[in-house]
Amino acid sequence: MQEPSDKVIDTLNKTIGLKICDLPYSQVIAEAIQQTWTILLTALLLVKLLSLNPF
Repeated sequence: MQEPSDKVIDTLNKTIGLKICDLPYSQVIAEAIQQTWTILLTALLLVKLLSLNPF
């Protein structure tokens, strides 16, 4: 069973303080790539995605 996205966002907001940002996507990405943890997370996600659906 899948939860509606607003319920997921609300739960994440209450548990870890996640908030929706009004900044343009390009600005968010530019800031995110400056953070070392986001680079690691992105690499791990890519490895997982490629293992599920290789070219």
